[in-house]
Amino acid sequence: MFLILLRVVGTLPGQADPAQGSLPSAEVAADGRSFSIVAPGFTTFRAGFAAKVEIDGQFRIFDSRQGMVLEKVKQTSVPSPYGSMTLQTVVVRFEEEQIDLLFQLGIPENTPQVIMLQAGVRNQGRHAIRLAELIPLMMDAATTIKDDSAHRLKVSGKQGSWLLSGLHAMTPSLCHLDQLPSKTWIHEQGSLYHDDQAGFYFGPVGEPISYLSTLVEPLEHDHVRMVLVSPMDRVRVDAGQTRWGQQAGLFFEPPRQAMNRWVDLVVRTHGARTHRGALTGWSSVYSPERIARGKNVRQVIAQIPMSNGQLRPDVIQIGENFETEEGKPIDIASFYPEGYPDYAKQIAAVGSRPGMKLDFDLSRTNFQSCLAAVKRAVHDGFSYLKIGYHLSPAFRQTLAGGDKTSLELAREHWHAIRAAAGEETYILF
Repeated sequence: MFLILLRVVGTLPGQADPAQGSLPSAEVAADGRSFSIVAPGFTTFRAGFAAKVEIDGQFRIFDSRQGMVLEKVKQTSVPSPYGSMTLQTVVVRFEEEQIDLLFQLGIPENTPQVIMLQAGVRNQGRHAIRLAELIPLMMDAATTIKDDSAHRLKVSGKQGSWLLSGLHAMTPSLCHLDQLPSKTWIHEQGSLYHDDQAGFYFGPVGEPISYLSTLVEPLEHDHVRMVLVSPMDRVRVDAGQTRWGQQAGLFFEPPRQAMNRWVDLVVRTHGARTHRGALTGWSSVYSPERIARGKNVRQVIAQIPMSNGQLRPDVIQIGENFETEEGKPIDIASFYPEGYPDYAKQIAAVGSRPGMKLDFDLSRTNFQSCLAAVKRAVHDGFSYLKIGYHLSPAFRQTLAGGDKTSLELAREHWHAIRAAAGEETYILF
């Protein structure tokens, strides 16, 4: 989820105007088993919540429609990055398994365009369980339920006027609802908007706990199914322990305002160093040769003083690596026979920041060796590090039974990388 923000698009106004028409509203049903959202552009927006838990090697879905509701719509006011937030909470008890399904719906009092959803579990039993997924928004897989209890989404007007966008590089997508594939998964953040900008932006917010995955699926009769999933990597939840999933934010305002607000909220909760500003420059990946050699870098460096100030790269980054075949990276150092420190000095001499590309795949290498590579690069004179950090699906499986999700482990690693690199080093993910 959003470990490092690369740039902020635009400036966030103190109070943005709401999306087309009236402000949205959200309310948990009186029975505590579902919630509804009323917003411009939607004729139906109703969902439940759930958890996927592993007990004795078997996966179980704990659905808000089941179990016994212990606390119906308890409402409180709590602090948030946008000031006070009205929070509606529900607890659903599954007596036989001794598991409580938790849910909270929050609306910042000064920013009613934003609706925040979060699911969790409390282990009331005597033995540990493993938590696979927490689902703060779950809609029905079919439209067989005809009454008002059906969990589904329906937009107003023609579906061809609505555009679904995946806004993360892992799942780029752009599709009108009437052309939606059978199942579309969106990693982290995305949006659903009408031509007139009614709609919403969605993405992870709040304390970083896990990534966020969103399923969007077309149903019969112009209905749409939407499911927000917080993958918990089968972390262990001990007896008496409570575990929350990733909070999800729905931003019911025009796209640019919504994206800016989401970025601003993530900056506030993730400690992003936006005060340092963005950098531009040249990377060895831009070389016309497949792999840039030292001579190519020297040619670039030589052009800068000859350009009469026209070329002013903030960074010159070297070390971009490739693999001749999977698992067999080229020894990139051999392409810089004078040694990395020499190139760092040459780059700094023309007023640019020396940059280095490092690749870490935790399924193939020990993390301590990654930290050693960071320290070595900084010692060699590089103060800009572009880091390729990879947690493969196979590696994520090894987290089962532990106490950290893959995102929590990744952030722990990034804290260590920052400590190894020092505060003055730029780090690009």
